[in-house]
Amino acid sequence: MGYQLRALERRAVGVRAAEVVAASDQLRRTLALISGYSQTLLHLQLDEAERSRCLHGMVRAVETLSEQADEILGLVADHEPLPAVRPVMAPEQRPGGGYGSDPAS
Repeated sequence: MGYQLRALERRAVGVRAAEVVAASDQLRRTLALISGYSQTLLHLQLDEAERSRCLHGMVRAVETLSEQADEILGLVADHEPLPAVRPVMAPEQRPGGGYGSDPAS
């Protein structure tokens, strides 16, 4: 039974990790768009129509970023903390103290 529980915990951690990687990739792409638009506005001589396109692109990217943040918060809210996750404690804070103490105690 303990082995099955550990296997399920590892699988849940793997699923969460995949969700975090996918969300991170989405955020990075959107931030790259915003960075590209802002760098274009800062460094290129643009006519009014080009400036307007860049600014509208930035607005759309910021709206997308907001939606992505809401999705990530929804993912976090859907999950209960995993039982295997424990805070890391400095040796002097561990019950019994020091490196040789049993982490399960």
